[in-house]
Amino acid sequence: MTISPQHAEVLESIVGELKKLPIVRAVASYGSTAKQEWTPYSDIDLFVIISAPAAIESLHFFIDRVPVDLNIRDLDRWANGDFTWIPLSGLKALWDPDNLFASMTQAPISPAAADHSRFGHRHTLMKLDQWQGADPEAAKLLVAAATNWIMASYFDARQLPFPGIDGAVRFLRQQEPELLAALLAALDHPVKQVELLRRASELALYPVGGMWRNDEVIAFGWSGPPDPESTAQGLALFQNVLDVRNVRAGSVEPC
Repeated sequence: MTISPQHAEVLESIVGELKKLPIVRAVASYGSTAKQEWTPYSDIDLFVIISAPAAIESLHFFIDRVPVDLNIRDLDRWANGDFTWIPLSGLKALWDPDNLFASMTQAPISPAAADHSRFGHRHTLMKLDQWQGADPEAAKLLVAAATNWIMASYFDARQLPFPGIDGAVRFLRQQEPELLAALLAALDHPVKQVELLRRASELALYPVGGMWRNDEVIAFGWSGPPDPESTAQGLALFQNVLDVRNVRAGSVEPC
């Protein structure tokens, strides 16, 4: 990958200014910025811990022609071990005088998050199937969005840091040519788009069970997967509603 001197200069300038702010306690990078491997179109990805409650989560701006994503987190949450919102690519400390990143652990994808992806992928394909006939132009946009999400989900499902779209394409070309071939073919074959994207989704989500199945009902809690007793109570409470699913199963087209 070509290294961009302009990105390196912008990164150095931003970190220098952040270090001057009394409220800033630590600065880290992620994505291509952590490796300092940029194309001319890459952004600068930064993660900042501040010593006051964070009123906003992120700032996005350009310096010259370089886009910058500045993510902001407060020290109290970090000190309490709330690392669930660490970027999927992980963090690399750039300035950390108090060793705030020393105890950081990357939270694995939760069963709830995996199931949301499985459900969402299937729902997206159902939407695509509908829009192909009603609005082909809208369907093209939905294919593009689904392709991006499928690539990201591939890395999520395998607990791998997401290397950005450029890196994902290179990785899939070497490691998962069948998945990449399905994604590329979907762009050129409107008639088979749903079928091809379904295949790609199943490959991407294989480690977490593939796409959502007709017979599945999975409960989600406020702070993660609920315990078995809570799940059983919830299912019992809405059993009549769930039974409708079985009655209508014969009229539901699989997707």
